[in-house]
Amino acid sequence: MIIEVLSDSTERYDRGEKFAHYRSVPSLRDYVLVSQHTQLIEHYRRQPNEDGPEWSYRALGPGEALRLGEHDDTIPLGRVYAKVFAEQ
Repeated sequence: MIIEVLSDSTERYDRGEKFAHYRSVPSLRDYVLVSQHTQLIEHYRRQPNEDGPEWSYRALGPGEALRLGEHDDTIPLGRVYAKVFAEQ
């Protein structure tokens, strides 16, 4: 699992070229992008496929929970953004 907190100066690279490199890592299952400007987490998860891996995408907002790992452990977004934004 790799988690990136996006910054204005690196967001484009994190979403593009860096993620392209990460996709070539066979053991990487989850790639998570965390916005620093709003309560938004983007989760890419590797899915097995006969023709090679595919990546699913899910955008999460306030009130939702991020599921990670083999056992789908959950992290509420409220915990991720605790003390960062006023409750929405």
